[in-house]
Amino acid sequence: MRICGRTDSKPSREHVLAQWISREWPGKGVWDIENTVTGKRFKATHIKLISRKPCIRCNTGWMMNLERTVKPILLPLMSGQRTTLSSEQQALVVRWFIKTAIMHEMLGPEPYFFQPYERRALETSLEVPKPTLFFLGQYLGQKPVSTIAIHIPLVAGQGTDQATPVSGYSATFTIKQLALQLFSLRVPPTFPFGQISLHLPANLSDMAVQIWPVVENPLPWPPPFWLDEDARELFQSRWTVLNEPPEIHE
Repeated sequence: MRICGRTDSKPSREHVLAQWISREWPGKGVWDIENTVTGKRFKATHIKLISRKPCIRCNTGWMMNLERTVKPILLPLMSGQRTTLSSEQQALVVRWFIKTAIMHEMLGPEPYFFQPYERRALETSLEVPKPTLFFLGQYLGQKPVSTIAIHIPLVAGQGTDQATPVSGYSATFTIKQLALQLFSLRVPPTFPFGQISLHLPANLSDMAVQIWPVVENPLPWPPPFWLDEDARELFQSRWTVLNEPPEIHE
């Protein structure tokens, strides 16, 4: 299965985290990397997460253009430089991260959380799957790179005669000083509620700033708080502790 779902272009090898990110570490430092999809660990002088899911057309077309466009936006965030993000820049980071998270998920076996029509919409118009929330945080810890994705089963209307299973999915990456996170829901077509709201415990809701849907424009960076190693572990698992049933906001 390819990201675009088409078969008229040959598959290609693509780095889940682009090679320009690897080049941000001077010299040939070696670090341990764990692929949390496959569970494999290895030592590398670059971030060796290779996928053959993109075709040549996607790899050399919209995906390459997106990497080129977002690189000057991500670099200051990765190194903790003071800057501001416009709503357009926040949207570009979101589209880059959903592309990267989908590539990361497809390193593993099916079934995948993100559906073919969502991957196709990303290719054709950079449309972001709904409902999905995106967050950024500053990470001041020990890992140069980390990736983790978690499937989260939820029940909306728990304890009522309208109880409905809802699939949640969270992906959290850290790259140097930048932490990125998405949380997405898969809602059944017969979902009986009109809106979804997500309630995190108060001590978790301020761990990062929301960039999608855009809340603040322009967004100052870095935020006044940061994630150390303990906070990073809490941050990446925070959606597993939802204590109220979800309701959808469009």
